[in-house]
Parts: sequence; structure tokens; C-alpha cells
Amino acid sequence: KMSNTVLSELIKYLGANQGAMFILNDEDREDQYLEMKACYAYNRKKHLNKQIRSGEGLAGQAFQEKDIIFVTDIPEEYINITSGLGKSVPTCVLIVPIMVNDEVNGVLELASFSPFKPHEIDLIKKISESLSSSISSVKTNEHTKELLLESQQMTEEMRAQEEEMRQNMEELQATQEALIRKEQDKDKANNMVEA
Repeated sequence: KMSNTVLSELIKYLGANQGAMFILNDEDREDQYLEMKACYAYNRKKHLNKQIRSGEGLAGQAFQEKDIIFVTDIPEEYINITSGLGKSVPTCVLIVPIMVNDEVNGVLELASFSPFKPHEIDLIKKISESLSSSISSVKTNEHTKELLLESQQMTEEMRAQEEEMRQNMEELQATQEALIRKEQDKDKANNMVEA
């Protein structure tokens, strides 16, 4: 939700025409990839589950190199901006790594019919830093929440095991007391026979 809101507002503010936000999926440290979390004016069905590996395409390259990519000579087959009236190739594509303190949390890709001005690129870079901090905080909070749930489950399991052990101890004690009574009854019976 946050990704969609930020992307939509950024595109409207800049007067861009199309955009996508890819967030690093690092749940499996051995298989990390960028996952599209938001898009604006894309054919959503075509790109809904899009994944990009580090170094793959321009977005993957920006992620890997931790640097902005600004392209003004767009090939016809690279990307089209479509509307009800038709489709056209954008004038420029800007790909900005979403990063802060050299930690990349994703990539922001914007396409426009009007070239981005230097101050707009600086603004996008600053926004990407704030966005990276927010993404990092959200991931940390989610991880903490997962750990808390795991801890609560383990506590419940330990309570259940503790209760089971208590019941077993009571049964063992009752069995032991029954054996002692039987032994005492047997001793009384033997004493009566001997007397």
C-alpha cells in the first residue's frame, strides 16, 4: 500500500507517465530478487508478479551497481506508454536504486515523455533514501513481529508440556501411593497371619 501511494504521488508530482517500484525480497538469503510491489500505468496483468535478479536488465544493473541509470535513447521494444488513444515510446527512463547507507532495498523505475531535470533527479534520489529507510523499518518490524509470534508459540507449547508433565507426575504419585498402600495392606495381612 505504501509503495503504491508513494509511486502514484511521485509520478503525479513529476509529471511522469509510467513507473514501477521493485522491493528486494531477501527472505531466502540464498535466493534474493527484486519483486514488483507497485506500478503505475503498466499493463498490470502482464507485470503483476515480475521478479528481477541482480544484474538482470537495467533495473537489476542499477541495483547491482548501486547507481542511477538515466536513458534517453529508448529502443522501440523496451517500453511503451499506452493510453486509450494509442501507445508511444517514452523520451527517457530513470532507474534509481532505493538505498541508504550503501544498503539497497529496491529500485524505482520511471518513464516520461519529458526529460527529467537535474533537480528532479536529485529529488527522486532523496525520496529513494527516505523510502529505503521506511522499507528497512517495515522489514525490521515484520521480522520482530514474526519472532514475537514464534516466541509466543514456543511459550504456549512449553506451558502445554509443563501441564502434561504435571499431570504425569500426579498420576505417578497416585500410582506410588497406591503401591505403598498395597504394600502396607500386605504387611498388615502378613502380620495378622503370623500372630
